[in-house]
Amino acid sequence: MTEWWRTISSDEAALIRTMVSAANIPGSDALVDNLDAALVSHATEWILDVYPSTSARTTLPNGPFPVHAYVPSRADHRGEIIIWLTGGRISGLEYAWTTDEPPERWPAPEEIEVVPDGQ
Repeated sequence: MTEWWRTISSDEAALIRTMVSAANIPGSDALVDNLDAALVSHATEWILDVYPSTSARTTLPNGPFPVHAYVPSRADHRGEIIIWLTGGRISGLEYAWTTDEPPERWPAPEEIEVVPDGQ
């Protein structure tokens, strides 16, 4: 199977920007610098590998970005959106859905509830 990459969609980029902005973590703005030119590839339908278009990095550790972005019941599907970091840059975007049926789309920023870690 050949891996293919495409430019990140505006919906995907909007989710990332919303989550990073809500976290209010110093230096995390580097994660969204030139985000619209990032490339993504589907690891699975609701897990995207992300290849940033910038060399800007944060000092945040590898793993999930320190914020919870819940998709509450008022949206079409329930679950959580997770931004994954590797080497101080975004490396993945995941929709961890918790319903019987998979989602049909990424939620819009106004359909998520963002809670920074520790709150």
